Amino acid sequence: SKSYGLLEKLLWEDAMGCAIGSRIIARKFSFADPEEAFLAGLFRHLGKVVMNYSEPDKYRALVEAAYAEEMSTSEIEERFFPYAHEVVGAAVLHKWNFNRSLVMTALHHKDLDISPDEEEDAEQMLRLAATVNLAGFVCMKLGIGRRQPLEDLDVAECPGAKALNLTAEQVAGVLEEIDEVFNENREFFI
Repeated sequence: SKSYGLLEKLLWEDAMGCAIGSRIIARKFSFADPEEAFLAGLFRHLGKVVMNYSEPDKYRALVEAAYAEEMSTSEIEERFFPYAHEVVGAAVLHKWNFNRSLVMTALHHKDLDISPDEEEDAEQMLRLAATVNLAGFVCMKLGIGRRQPLEDLDVAECPGAKALNLTAEQVAGVLEEIDEVFNENREFFI
């Protein structure tokens, strides 16, 4: 159908890719609970799904503009929507009574700005958000949930990899593993 097209398919692929990637990273390094990491990865862009569902024409215009200008949708979101996708996703998860670490990861998967002054489990939340951040960068590099891979992206320099103190070799291993798992199961997820 016209209403369920490439955009929805990419949003779903992005969610599944980040969920699987987050679980692999959590398992590999024991930074987070693998099942919680899976959910946190799955929901990282829930706000985008909600925006697309509630205002499909506007969201499509946003994606087309971002593609035309070679920018990320996040960079130009405020031109189209009053709230960033992180805020929308966190609000929905909060409303659905998901635990605070999932809400905080949705809110801070990009900036990892989780303060020990405000959150008692800040350290644990930060590791979860960093895991999801790294998985998201892996997906971008591999082209999971995107029209094209960002082959030149240095994933070892992303906020998540740095927050988790991973070496370039460790990040390369993560990339390889996620690529393998995703490609083996691609038709199953998508």
